[in-house]
Amino acid sequence: MELIGKQTIDIIRNIAGDEELYQFVSSVPIPPELFCTKWIRLMFSREVKGLNNVMILWDSFFELISSSSSPSSSSSSTSTTALTAIASSSPPSTSLSELTNNDLKGDDEKSMKFIHILEITAASMIILIRDELIPPSPSPSLLSTPQNPLMNSSLPIPLHNNNNNNHHDDEDDRDPNESVHLLMNYSPIDDSNKLIQVVENVMSGKLKEERKKINNNNNNNKHQLVLLLSLLIVL
Repeated sequence: MELIGKQTIDIIRNIAGDEELYQFVSSVPIPPELFCTKWIRLMFSREVKGLNNVMILWDSFFELISSSSSPSSSSSSTSTTALTAIASSSPPSTSLSELTNNDLKGDDEKSMKFIHILEITAASMIILIRDELIPPSPSPSLLSTPQNPLMNSSLPIPLHNNNNNNHHDDEDDRDPNESVHLLMNYSPIDDSNKLIQVVENVMSGKLKEERKKINNNNNNNKHQLVLLLSLLIVL
């Protein structure tokens, strides 16, 4: 169970490319297996609303297994790449590294892939509530004052601070139990397609690319802010 929790949050870092969220979840005062295994045991049937949503979600699992097993499938390379990346990011002694071994055949291989897809889905559950776990910084409009020309400028202000060693200022005042509550008492998802979309984006690498763009934009904005602040100090 501990391994499942570790592998799930490792997916957030290695496959989704979200270092900030990975660091945040790692710092939550409960081990990830407490909420991840609860989701995985019942295949997320308590985390989505209604039997129809459960069936849609489960159907997507079997489609992903099938597509990653079939060399003729257009999405096969995408799914296999994601699963292989998870395997290569794990220690040699773990079951994940065995995924790429030729010893895994037939039902055993499908069972392993199924477990990994469930772990990717658990990671996607966390990604889905990212903005609730890590709230955005105060809106620039709230900081804008006549005495603060920096905040009145047209320069875009990043809503997220991606410095991994320094989370948002307003997080310091938050009750850490709030994050625990969000993870341990996950609000049921109205439409399972939202979760499926995140799973597909993680496996395709699209989410990693989006996160990279956001990080680059925020870094550029921070550099512009530093430059503007330096000019204001000189003036």
